[in-house]
Amino acid sequence: GVDLAHEQTLDFGVQLFTGDGEESILMLSVVVTILASSIFSLVLLNLMIGMYTKFYEQMESRAVLMFHQHRAKRVVSFMLRPAWLLAQRVRKDERIPQAWARGYLTIACGITSALCLISVMWQTSILISGSLLFCMTTLIEATLVYNIADISDRSDYLWISYRTDFDMQGEDAGDTQQEVRLLRRVA
Repeated sequence: GVDLAHEQTLDFGVQLFTGDGEESILMLSVVVTILASSIFSLVLLNLMIGMYTKFYEQMESRAVLMFHQHRAKRVVSFMLRPAWLLAQRVRKDERIPQAWARGYLTIACGITSALCLISVMWQTSILISGSLLFCMTTLIEATLVYNIADISDRSDYLWISYRTDFDMQGEDAGDTQQEVRLLRRVA
């Protein structure tokens, strides 16, 4: 019948559905099984496409807002990293000449890289190796962001805000409206 790969014969030693030996019943069961599987797959695919379409339509109005919110979160998390703060300190330190500051950061990065490799080769404590690795990556990041570390002191402003005039529907609408009221009271 439906056992085209003879899996039932391999598992149980016999084919479970024989159709009383009539070839027409076996072929009809194969046709019905294939037709039912195809229809079931098409219905599921249609339902899935419908759900994605509905979700897309719901989120389309919020897409720009969500993009700006995500971008702001990424910028804030980047600017709170230790490398950014280190680059700011080095850039604002008057004892370090600006022409050599990036070179000093690169030299410090090379030294910590060498110390990190030596600590790994000598099999020192994992805490020491991990600390040196953290220092090395922080110095690499600080070297890379050194040129833009003073961006907050420049006259280039990027105002990050979000709209409150859109209609929110859903479970989190009350929480968001409460947050907006709280922000208005603080401002």
